[in-house]
Amino acid sequence: ESTGDRDQRSPSPKSLGWATRQGYIDRNPLQYLEIPAGERKEIINKTGETVTSVEDIQQNNTQLSTSFDTLNNDYSSIMNHCNSMKETIINAATRSFVQTVKLDHIVWKGEVYAVANGTSNKSIDDFSDHTMCRLGKWYNSEQSNGFKQLNAYRQLEEPHREVHRNGVEALVMLQTGNKDAAINHINKMEAASERVMHILDQIANG
Repeated sequence: ESTGDRDQRSPSPKSLGWATRQGYIDRNPLQYLEIPAGERKEIINKTGETVTSVEDIQQNNTQLSTSFDTLNNDYSSIMNHCNSMKETIINAATRSFVQTVKLDHIVWKGEVYAVANGTSNKSIDDFSDHTMCRLGKWYNSEQSNGFKQLNAYRQLEEPHREVHRNGVEALVMLQTGNKDAAINHINKMEAASERVMHILDQIANG
């Protein structure tokens, strides 16, 4: 058989035809009609099954995609909820701390008045300076790092120092018998204390 004869042969029925139990036929509609009715029905059924399988795969892919989107949305919702809870807890802790140090200062001033009135035997040396009380220790610790960018934080140290300094100076003046100077320092202590309370409220409110 020559090469030319092979080139002129008809294409393989397998490459052009439908599969049947008897082999392959060309994609010629008239030849399709020659397929026995039973086999035509089988071809149609198998084609329908294939289409159904493809549709099932597409539906499953759509469901998987929807499930993945839902999972992402749920994860985002959980993260947002956690962040919201974290912020709420931090804010509550800050407000609680502010109320505590406010009470500390009220107690500290009360002790100054008690010594000044002679109702307490506490020594002047027992009064802490502004770096040793709860607020002062917090101010100079890493715990306050989250607040150092606030203007209120930067404004706090000076009036806080003045509360402690003037309270102690008032007692020193009383010991030396200089009542007028003592009263002057008491007034300065109270003015500085009002500023501290106001600044602490600003810190608590962010």
